[in-house]
Amino acid sequence: MLATLIKPRDALTTVSENATLQDALDIFDNSNFRAIPILDESGQLFRGAIYKMHIYRHQVDGGRMDLPVTTYMRNMTKFVGIEATFFEMFFTLRDLPFISVLDKENHFVGIVTHSRMMRLMADSWQTDEGRYTLTLVTDGERGSLEKAAKIITRYTQIASSMTLNPDNNPVRCEFSLRYRTRLMRECCQRLLTCCRARASTWSRLKTYQKHHICKQKAANLPI
Repeated sequence: MLATLIKPRDALTTVSENATLQDALDIFDNSNFRAIPILDESGQLFRGAIYKMHIYRHQVDGGRMDLPVTTYMRNMTKFVGIEATFFEMFFTLRDLPFISVLDKENHFVGIVTHSRMMRLMADSWQTDEGRYTLTLVTDGERGSLEKAAKIITRYTQIASSMTLNPDNNPVRCEFSLRYRTRLMRECCQRLLTCCRARASTWSRLKTYQKHHICKQKAANLPI
């Protein structure tokens, strides 16, 4: 999968390690890049990245622009192998504009950009098949997702799911499931009944339609 996300070297703008800060600045001034990969003289090995903000700051401070780009080289260790897993790539990328990808011989193959990763995540969630989203907030009880999924799949097919815990609360967990058709009232009522029977604290049950909130919200069902 990683290969499909890579922007190849031939389609990239890069600078040599021997280029000057002025050379890099000329590129930045004629593009919307935040950073540019720095390669060695052969164009095969990744050295690091040069950021626009560092050059601008250097220029404002009256620094010499004939210095090599390696003066402000960053992210020397921010790269992944061509066979890296999705999670390795995701956690290495984090808040960087891009990460470099190397082949088995450590030759520079290309980059995976932050925006490309965000599009992948959005495409995974906003599938063509899933038209509605159900959000369940539970007390973190073991098997909560399994119980809800078993009920929902009796009525419709689940297109995708996501587990969220933004506040790292060990006794609270939020599940978002995307599915094809609007859940019938009977399905929503069964979910609520299951919550009460298991003494769970599922506090929100809302159904969203693509681009707008459904008129018939599960949250409006009698408890």
